[in-house]
Amino acid sequence: MLSRTRISIFITFLVALAVWVGGGVFDSISSHPAWYANPATYVRGTVVTEGTINPWPFTTAVMALCTLAVLAAFARYRGPGRREVLAAALGTFVILVATGVYFVPTLMRLADHAALSDAQIASMSRMWMGLNVIRIILVLALFVYGLIGLMRMGQPRLEPARS
Repeated sequence: MLSRTRISIFITFLVALAVWVGGGVFDSISSHPAWYANPATYVRGTVVTEGTINPWPFTTAVMALCTLAVLAAFARYRGPGRREVLAAALGTFVILVATGVYFVPTLMRLADHAALSDAQIASMSRMWMGLNVIRIILVLALFVYGLIGLMRMGQPRLEPARS
């Protein structure tokens, strides 16, 4: 049965997913063109302004907690929208794992750019940006699928006709 707690957890997940993907879209649109045009100059010339905060660790941690909460809350749920909810949460979990296994370590290597040649920076940067676009498209699709799940949870469950 769908409880207020379950629906609240799922809505919180969707809000976190919207913030996460929105930040990714904004960050990519604002940085990818300059980064792609001249990766070595972009990476070597990046200056962090004193007092700024990198929001990604915080939004990603919230996203991970919300994803785990949805998976736990809906593991035994058998009602309408189950498939969409679990697909959105499991897909997001896979994206989070990919973020931790590839995207973050690659950015950390690029941050230590003194140890890399310009060709290495260009290759790593272009691969990262290409995969990031794919990741954003996948997260957007998961968000839409999650919204479909939310809509389906509000529909009455149809019982099979009895003969």
